Amino acid sequence: MPGYYTIRMGIPEMKELWDSLTSKYADGSISKTEQLIYRKWGNALKYLSMDPNYPGLQTHEISPLTKRYGIKVWQSYLENRKSSPMRMYWVYGPGKMDITVIGLEPQFFNDFQPFQAPSPGSSWIKALFWMKIRKSVFAAIWQ
Repeated sequence: MPGYYTIRMGIPEMKELWDSLTSKYADGSISKTEQLIYRKWGNALKYLSMDPNYPGLQTHEISPLTKRYGIKVWQSYLENRKSSPMRMYWVYGPGKMDITVIGLEPQFFNDFQPFQAPSPGSSWIKALFWMKIRKSVFAAIWQ
């Protein structure tokens, strides 16, 4: 049986969000929106750890981000039967069997705090995460 990938959260906001959802789920204080996020993201992380090419994830490389950051950046869907599905962005590494989550492109940030909803003219991904890639992800995960 092949090994599973270890999933890491590459920037503080990803870890904080996951830890917050996990904690709220455990103590029963999770909202319906947060529970939806937790369930979909958790399932996607499970499949990603088993097989990044799992068909339901529809994983594909995001070439402009790969070119921009000099490392292959991948996108996987948390859901795929919606017109605007939630997406997760990730990279391989730092170890051979590691995957590092570096961002989400969700609709749910409108309801989830402490993050602010993107403005109507904002880029297609949450700028907060991408501004920190060079400072946090590549500095932190390849120490």
